[in-house]
Amino acid sequence: MENEKSAIEILKEFADKSNRKIEHYRKDYPVSNFRPRFLYRSYAIIQNSSDNTVSFICYSDSKAFGDNAFFSEFFSQYQLIFHQKYI
Repeated sequence: MENEKSAIEILKEFADKSNRKIEHYRKDYPVSNFRPRFLYRSYAIIQNSSDNTVSFICYSDSKAFGDNAFFSEFFSQYQLIFHQKYI
């Protein structure tokens, strides 16, 4: 179990192998002083190096509930054109 990779390490390897750029961020924040523990908010964005279009987005907030807690999606070039045109 010591050699298992984190999700962000796997995404970094994917971005490097496919010649893409990756941007990621993770912020820990305390929940309470009574029972010390930390929650986190993080995101990762992978962009195509050639035209800077987004290929993958992932967002997570362990403090949030419901639909706002986690989002992850891969985009194809067709989806990007559709979203830009109709949204």
